[in-house]
Amino acid sequence: MAKGRDKHKAKKDAVNALGRGLNRRAKSHCELCAESTSLKVVEVEGSPFEEPDEQWALMICDRCEGLMNGKDEPANTLRFLETAVWSEVQPVQVQAVRLIKLVDASWAQDCAESLYLDPEIEALV
Repeated sequence: MAKGRDKHKAKKDAVNALGRGLNRRAKSHCELCAESTSLKVVEVEGSPFEEPDEQWALMICDRCEGLMNGKDEPANTLRFLETAVWSEVQPVQVQAVRLIKLVDASWAQDCAESLYLDPEIEALV
């Protein structure tokens, strides 16, 4: 039991250590919605790396973390995803596309249908 807890803590510490580089990349804003309060580092699911890596992590706010964890939000408050899906930062684009596909609104469906994604990104979402 303690080994599992220690392993989890080590991984969490490694993800948090990415904060400085991600903060610089994100310019101290949430990479999905551009909010600048309560930011934290979150690893995007599906990482091909064994250890946490900036290429598969995001700097996000509490609200966006809740969205990633399945929290419901009114569709009109999620319009920021229309911009985030075009990000050139791979983990941002992957997570934004995953989230916009879950939004039950015509604008989100239109946005998802109009996307052209590289085949490698398409395979990840």
